[in-house]
Amino acid sequence: MAGSDISLKTSISLDSITKIYKGNTVIDHIDLDLQEGEFLSLLGPSGSGKTTILRMVAGLVTPDEGKVILRGEDISFTPPNKRNMGMVFQQYALFPHMTIQENVTYGLKARKLPKAEITERVQKYLELVDLKHLAGRRPRELSGGQQQRVSLARALAVEPVVLLFDEPLSNLDVRLKEQMLKEIRHLHRKLGFTAIYVTHDQNEALYLSDKIAVLNKGKIEQFSSPEEILKNPTSAFVADFFGYTNRIENVVLMDEQTAQIGDVKIPVGHLGIDAHPNDQGFLLLRLNAAQILDLQNQQTFMDEKEATAIRAEIRDSRYLGDETELRLHIRDGIEQEITVKLPQMLTPLPPEGMQIRFRFQAEAICFYKGDGRT
Repeated sequence: MAGSDISLKTSISLDSITKIYKGNTVIDHIDLDLQEGEFLSLLGPSGSGKTTILRMVAGLVTPDEGKVILRGEDISFTPPNKRNMGMVFQQYALFPHMTIQENVTYGLKARKLPKAEITERVQKYLELVDLKHLAGRRPRELSGGQQQRVSLARALAVEPVVLLFDEPLSNLDVRLKEQMLKEIRHLHRKLGFTAIYVTHDQNEALYLSDKIAVLNKGKIEQFSSPEEILKNPTSAFVADFFGYTNRIENVVLMDEQTAQIGDVKIPVGHLGIDAHPNDQGFLLLRLNAAQILDLQNQQTFMDEKEATAIRAEIRDSRYLGDETELRLHIRDGIEQEITVKLPQMLTPLPPEGMQIRFRFQAEAICFYKGDGRT
């Protein structure tokens, strides 16, 4: 594996790969480059093609067109056992009759490594995932989180060129998932391995990844860093997937920073592709797109902000952990409801019917040209 000395060489390249099942194109001419030591997440809803791409990289599926290139070599038709890749599965895929140590040893014996090297690697990677003290137990004696750490140690022990993750955390509860995310992030930073991680959870992708490929119907909608995707989602599909869940339709883009609907002007922080002044389209807003200016008779705005204040009525309120979610009905000039989230627990909860004022936060608002359908 790359270790701490990560080069900038290309590890994996997908060159116009395409896969067709029963006349249905599930992967449509995808191009992608992953550098040595980078952590890539393939993110998208069910049926978007992310697992098919992973299986093509692993050698479990052969592309109908295009190439899978590993460190400059075309491996499109190379058998899986000749690719030196590790894989962490959703279902753990541990041998129930073997001990934890035997499970981790299995892949090393299959590669006919010297006995001393096998012993050294097994000890090293069990220690890295904090399971050395459980080496003699069998999978059924471990929790789900511990079993997934065994699966991770087994994949790491073969010291693969690329480590592949197929939705590895989807069977874990929230607490265990958080622990495993920290574990994977820590191990990636410590060992510097190259990774491709399949998930439908944007929070997992944001937490782990150097790059994210957002997939939709077999095509890549955006391939960028997490920060770039959050700040500048290139399409309405990507924006919606990353939390721009409020929608205001039938707006006109007045200039590159302002949209208007009725008499209400709304600041815009990002424009979709091919959006220009005077275009008609729609806005997508994150849950933090509204800054509450007065609530429970506590005014928090400066005088110069009062001119941009929008009046609204609270239709519903609820707690989300240590946050408060409000459903607002905008009263000024348009009939529109939006949902906003405040980063604190308001006590008591604001009652239905309370009148408030807020102002829009441009950095959490995107304008897209078109009719608003994704």
